[in-house]
Amino acid sequence: MTLKAHLATPRGQFLSTAMAALVPLLVVWWMGAGVMIDLLRPGASWLASHLDLAQSITSTPTQDWLVETGLDRASGNQVGAVVIPLGVGELRRLLLGFPLFLALLAAPPRDRPVRTALIGCAVLVVVFWFSACSLIFNSVAVIVNHRASLIMDTVPPPPFTVTQPALSETAFFLSGLGMYIAMTVLPLALPIGLWAGMNRSGRAVLMGPSETEDMDFRP
Repeated sequence: MTLKAHLATPRGQFLSTAMAALVPLLVVWWMGAGVMIDLLRPGASWLASHLDLAQSITSTPTQDWLVETGLDRASGNQVGAVVIPLGVGELRRLLLGFPLFLALLAAPPRDRPVRTALIGCAVLVVVFWFSACSLIFNSVAVIVNHRASLIMDTVPPPPFTVTQPALSETAFFLSGLGMYIAMTVLPLALPIGLWAGMNRSGRAVLMGPSETEDMDFRP
């Protein structure tokens, strides 16, 4: 089958449309992530405070977050509460699922696209909040245990200790695992899973037998 004929198949149309939509969506994601980060910060701050991970989260002019943890220093040259910075690069990565999900949603066939988009984006927002909290939890674990994170073992702990007791080995392990899942797994796997779970027609086209495979089994 020629490339032109392959692109004319339902699977070819799906893949070509999704790739064509992904490029501009990635540009929008890269340029507009700062606005989304600012808009989603209050929700992350509320969740982090209710999970006892932070007292508040403020933003810098460059869209970095400053997390007021409430931890008290016990040693070191500085005094006062511990503030954890979250870089805009890390936060932008947590939003990567949005362009991937919308690119998949743009490709035909579509089952209830508006409803799917609203539900999928709502789920991605909630997951972003929990993912941001997992980054905070990992940083807090590194500080209170005074050990490098399991996921970023090349980054040493800060040059001070805190008065709070260290976390258990299980909690310390889960802090690193949660950050790994939030940064590496969810941004790619979650949008695909959301799309596949809510778009049965598209899932059938993408995962079903191709036209050439059908021809191979014809008598």
